[in-house]
Amino acid sequence: MNASPKSTKEDPVPGKPEVSLTTFAGFLHRGVERTVELHKATLDAFAQHTTDATEMFRSTFRQMPFAPAMAFLDVTEEIMGRMFEAEKNVMDLMVKQSAHVVELTKERTNSVSKAAGIARELFRETAERGIAVQKIVLDLAAEGNKVVTQTVKRQTGVAGTPVAAAAENIEKGVNSIIDTQKEILEVAAKPLKASAKA
Repeated sequence: MNASPKSTKEDPVPGKPEVSLTTFAGFLHRGVERTVELHKATLDAFAQHTTDATEMFRSTFRQMPFAPAMAFLDVTEEIMGRMFEAEKNVMDLMVKQSAHVVELTKERTNSVSKAAGIARELFRETAERGIAVQKIVLDLAAEGNKVVTQTVKRQTGVAGTPVAAAAENIEKGVNSIIDTQKEILEVAAKPLKASAKA
């Protein structure tokens, strides 16, 4: 009689490390959390840049009779602030969904392949939605940036002045940031598109 009964669980392949689905999902979740924190920091920096730009224009316009432009700056700053907060809310939703995937893997350990497929699909859909929302926000930011610059340049006495040149430079700088963000989103979307086809 054998002193050690056979295990009903299959022995792991020798030399092959064991990684549970829950461990892997937790690893992905931490990556999502870190990415979201980085993106929020970028949004905060962009929001501060927007505030600085509007303050610069406000201080310039205080010396000139441009009351409509002052109101426009207030509205623009408020809209941009709402867009930044909306995007942060979407990012928070992504983190919550990612945490849900981790919990899902804990509950469905009896069907690892099914849980893995569900987790993979949920993660892909969440990431795709997040990227789509970010692109919309970036397009809105680009349009708002263009409108602000055009409004400033149309004001009487601004054409050909340092204020007009500053407005153009700020528009170019903000557009450069927006274009870089869009390129990053395109790179991030490629693996998602490939996994959807697989």
